[in-house]
Amino acid sequence: MKEKVETKKYTDFTPEHIKKYLDEFRKLILKGNYSISINKNRQKNTDFIETYQIDTKKEREIFLALQYEDFCYAVDNEKEIEEQRLGEIR
Repeated sequence: MKEKVETKKYTDFTPEHIKKYLDEFRKLILKGNYSISINKNRQKNTDFIETYQIDTKKEREIFLALQYEDFCYAVDNEKEIEEQRLGEIR
């Protein structure tokens, strides 16, 4: 059985770095080059989408509306892609 490791929160980003990340993120969204993982490892995603009845159009609206001030921290993505950090949004 895999030992549960405490999630590390990364907060050492400059405002410029976060803004650049969001710019690149928006470009990907506008091109349709994104996906939200919905599987047994991402039950929170499924629950959120179902609870708030979020369709693809609403996903895009939410993502494109994200601002620098919404960013809290990043965490390692240990469930699917090694060495990837995911941004947490408040």
